[in-house]
Amino acid sequence: PTQMLRHQSMWSSIRSTVSHKPSHHRREVFESVRLNIDMEKADRDGWSPVRTAIAGLVMSWPFDLSMSVLIALNLILVIFDVDTTAIGAETPQWLSLCNIVVLIMYLVEVALKLFAFRRRFFTDRLSMFDFIVVCVDVSVNVAVMIWPVSLAAPVVLARVARILKVTRALRMMAMFPELNLMMRGLMLSAKTVVWGVFMLGLLLCFWGIFAVLFIHPIVQELDQKGIWGQEKCTRCPRAFSSVGVAMLTLCQQLVLGEDWGKINTPLMEERPETVPYFILVLVSVPLAALNLLLGVIVERATEAGAETLRDEVARKEAICKE
Repeated sequence: PTQMLRHQSMWSSIRSTVSHKPSHHRREVFESVRLNIDMEKADRDGWSPVRTAIAGLVMSWPFDLSMSVLIALNLILVIFDVDTTAIGAETPQWLSLCNIVVLIMYLVEVALKLFAFRRRFFTDRLSMFDFIVVCVDVSVNVAVMIWPVSLAAPVVLARVARILKVTRALRMMAMFPELNLMMRGLMLSAKTVVWGVFMLGLLLCFWGIFAVLFIHPIVQELDQKGIWGQEKCTRCPRAFSSVGVAMLTLCQQLVLGEDWGKINTPLMEERPETVPYFILVLVSVPLAALNLLLGVIVERATEAGAETLRDEVARKEAICKE
């Protein structure tokens, strides 16, 4: 009971300070509480001193920071490797040596975590992801050394290994509170983005049908007058020739912001009756739909931040009660 009261009083003081501390201090506060509580629980479970020390090492903030630096260095090496392969040059010896050293350090990290956490290692999704990436990387390196270089299989496996190495950069998002918050906000807003794209597609489809029925005949008349030849636009005569092409044209103009003046300005100058159509398209798609979608995404990201902090507080309180 005395130890529980001490933990509860310590956590109450931490909760009062976390709300007043900047975001880059929250990780250190949460990490220190997690280490103290987990290490005490490990002592009660009969962990050996070596296992307890290794668990404290791999869970520490300096270790996470060093692994983040290693992942960033690995990403730079992958960029050099891909660029070298793209130009058809031979991979430098120093690059191959650096890749081997990084792989060995990954193996050491996985081995330390396996020794410290045993079966608990396989219950953590992030640790399992690292384990799979390292196993695939080792397998690919062994396969490349065994198989002849003339075969296409080693090349494909090497490319897969490079992609998996890049995905390890996602781990950095789980290590830092700011990146973790943005990643969680992105995941929670994915559903909103999907429905927003669906709504945007419906709007573009509606205005595309309208354009094929009423704008395309005007475009053909201007093409016969040689307007598009003066503009040096080879795509303009067929910009609204079908619903799909019209949707592509409107998406290019309204979402990407390209070729608005090249196609629409001559249309509005030659035929002023087309001005209301383009005004309605401009108001409904970029000004209304896109801004509404952006507002909903920001709201979901804000909710994700509050939910992340609530989950962290609830998890720490649950640990304290144990």
